[in-house]
Amino acid sequence: FNLNGGAFVWKNSKQSTTAQHAAEAEYIATAEAAKEAVWIRKFVDELGVVPSNNYPIEMNCDNTAAISMVKEPGIMKGARHF
Repeated sequence: FNLNGGAFVWKNSKQSTTAQHAAEAEYIATAEAAKEAVWIRKFVDELGVVPSNNYPIEMNCDNTAAISMVKEPGIMKGARHF
């Protein structure tokens, strides 16, 4: 994610869970990134090295099916196993 306009954290790793579809893998990866972003934001806020930021954390995902799972309420066909 970005902090003060610059990339702060990025990571490439093997997931510990097995995804049935690419959308599920993207969804899981984005959820893990969101948890890490929240932790890092709280950590940086406690350090006091940058002004406190209460804006929503912006997550980027390039998989339209994974984005639809987040934006559309209810169960989607093929996504029942999540």
